[in-house]
Amino acid sequence: MPPAGSVSRTLRFFSRGDRVAARLWLPAPGAAPAPCVLLPRAGRRELQEPLEASARDWAQRGAAVASIDLPLFGERRSAKLSELLSQALSGRIASGESALLVAEFLSQSLADLARALDALSRAPEVDASRSAVVGFELGGTVGALWCGDEPRLRAAALSLDGACPALAAFEPEAALRRFAPRPLLRHGGSPLESAASIWSFLQPALEVAPRS
Repeated sequence: MPPAGSVSRTLRFFSRGDRVAARLWLPAPGAAPAPCVLLPRAGRRELQEPLEASARDWAQRGAAVASIDLPLFGERRSAKLSELLSQALSGRIASGESALLVAEFLSQSLADLARALDALSRAPEVDASRSAVVGFELGGTVGALWCGDEPRLRAAALSLDGACPALAAFEPEAALRRFAPRPLLRHGGSPLESAASIWSFLQPALEVAPRS
């Protein structure tokens, strides 16, 4: 059940022909339209519960948080392709087929985040003019590659995944340089360890009034 002070619902949208469902955590009903945080989820399964706990906490503090499973992760897993993608991202396999899978994963992921922000801009509970992306590990690397070319974002808080050499060729560090001079936090640690410091960074960037 959502904790006191927040509610959740499903945010559905289409992205390159795929039907995508995100979990949208919102402040309690009756609040003014909230700034939004996009939280791409991918990588280790043990990250997923702490990510949801962070999303709930930030919603209680005044943000609308869209938690989005990236392609072939979470509820979008494929019995065959998810393991193949994991091996390709980590560099355990390298072939023309695996390179195409990585490129398609990234193209779909970037499109998903852009379409999610489009959908959030139509949600009456959300003020998408105050938007940020937060990511951990693989979600952080994808977030970095997205934010450099997304002018609607005000801020980003990311940790890049050094265990994904296949994405290094797409130059996430160069994407982060394009994001400048907008506020950027390079964070470390687990979602629960970093949640408070990330919120302290996001609150002024998104103009969120402190809550008692």
